[in-house]
Amino acid sequence: MPELPLGPNEFVQGRMFYGDFWEDETYAKIVVTITYDNLIITSAILDTGAPWSVLNPAEFQVLAGQYDPSLAAHDFLNIRGQKYRGHIWRIPATLEAGRGTGITIEASVFVPELADGEIWPHPNFIGLEGFLNRIRFAIDPEHNYFYFGSDQDLG
Repeated sequence: MPELPLGPNEFVQGRMFYGDFWEDETYAKIVVTITYDNLIITSAILDTGAPWSVLNPAEFQVLAGQYDPSLAAHDFLNIRGQKYRGHIWRIPATLEAGRGTGITIEASVFVPELADGEIWPHPNFIGLEGFLNRIRFAIDPEHNYFYFGSDQDLG
């Protein structure tokens, strides 16, 4: 089967390999590596049903001093049946390409607020609003490839 073309003026500009599972969960997922603000390299599940990307609050602490809390929107988000209060931040997010060229976008990322001593029980997510809707993407489940490209280069 031929690969999707890569490069400017084509559908995508890069591709990465994705994993099938998140830790001990039993159903297949699309798990990719993402870098936030060139400091946090983490895994996240692609979730086209999620309104925003979600980042573990402990991981966000690496960036917290660089962002002004008064600029973040407060909101609530239902995550796997639990309602969380948190902040929506605009954070540069990079998908590194295993083949082709990586892409960086300004992502809208929900960071939940946790009570003292509470540990985040969920994975990170890459959501539709504020991330996936800002790029073009395709999945090749036979080879576990996630293809991505700028939504700007086709005009």
